[in-house]
Amino acid sequence: MMLIKNFKNEILFYKKRFILYTILISIIIGILTGLNALEKDINLSSKIKYKKHNIMDIKVSSDVGFNKSDYNIINKIDKTNNIMFINKLNCTIKVKNNKANAVLISYDNSNHINKHRLKYGRYPYTINEAVVEDKFFNKYRLALGNLITVEDPNKILKAKKLKIVGVIEKSDYHLLDDNNVNNSNIILVYSNNFSRKYYTNIYITVDKKKDEEYNSLITNYIHKLNDSLNPVINKRFKEEKESITNELNLYQEDLNELYNLDLPQESLNNDIKLATDNIQKAKDKLSMLNNPNIHILRRSNTIGYKLTYTIINKYKKVDVFLPLLFIIGILIVIIYESTILIDDDKTEIETLKSLGYNSSQIALKYILYNFTIILLSSIIGAVIINRIIRIFILKKLNLLQSILKLTASFNTKTILELLLIIILVLIASFIVYFISNKKEELN
Repeated sequence: MMLIKNFKNEILFYKKRFILYTILISIIIGILTGLNALEKDINLSSKIKYKKHNIMDIKVSSDVGFNKSDYNIINKIDKTNNIMFINKLNCTIKVKNNKANAVLISYDNSNHINKHRLKYGRYPYTINEAVVEDKFFNKYRLALGNLITVEDPNKILKAKKLKIVGVIEKSDYHLLDDNNVNNSNIILVYSNNFSRKYYTNIYITVDKKKDEEYNSLITNYIHKLNDSLNPVINKRFKEEKESITNELNLYQEDLNELYNLDLPQESLNNDIKLATDNIQKAKDKLSMLNNPNIHILRRSNTIGYKLTYTIINKYKKVDVFLPLLFIIGILIVIIYESTILIDDDKTEIETLKSLGYNSSQIALKYILYNFTIILLSSIIGAVIINRIIRIFILKKLNLLQSILKLTASFNTKTILELLLIIILVLIASFIVYFISNKKEELN
């Protein structure tokens, strides 16, 4: 009974030290258990985000583009769920005397795949309007109504000066095939602003059943998509190449004829310049026609997906020894704390011995003291700090959909690790006391 009272007094007398070590170990346990639950959190949050934003399963592009007649071809493929045609332009934009890389994406009311979350303002409804990402908006300290100017030498856009009318959340599910997409800013522009007669990309979502393996489903769908769409695109590619080649030959003939005409020098120079420019434009168009087949990329090629699962795979590589490092860290704290505590209690230990208590009974006081620290630390770490760590990481990955949607903090691995920590702490406390006691006896 006296030892229990003595144990309680120990906590009260050294309460600052007790609180400090409890917090320190709570943080270590919080990080350890948080990392254990993180993979399930990421998978769950990714599924919620993909469903909420209706993120594409497949993106299709081609050198000759697409038209609405391709819709019927794709729609006939088994498992096709939704199809969306978009225009995309990689370009440079000017904003407040600065230049930045950008990916312009067409937007209208029919955008139902790869939905963006509008933070404030509204979506573009005229060719002179644009919506930018929050990271871009904040970086240049912009305000709604500010203008951005698109550098568009090929005259793909009808309007190049665009007024910012809204701000969207950072987009991390656009594909890595875009030039400099990692350093680019996603900007939504009204679809009618594109002067092209075709679409550059198609987004597709696929019907998925719970019992189907996702990767196999997408692989099979891509085979069918290639078989259905490639013959049409191949034919279009040949026709486009032939048309541009004929155009190039005509411009070349015009240029040759100009040299045989008797015209005023100034007029001749202007006509030659125009013909040369037309020849160069035709050559540029030809240079862009490299592949007669469609290019298909899947969801796993997106920046967000790659970043997320790169982190998971890196953690899996260190998952064997990382928990061991955390456990060693906890034991070092406990051993250090026990050594100081026993050293401070030399006089009290001698008093207890003189009252008839043996070494095992006295050691029990320090075992109880450390057991209380580790028990409180386990509860605080695994319940509170654990969630803080997971929320922080998910926010950094732009995956936090809802704090209420986090998976359970405790799983089999976490429970076994906590039990191991408690057992090792009790053993360490007992050993530290007896080593200290032996040293004292030898002195």
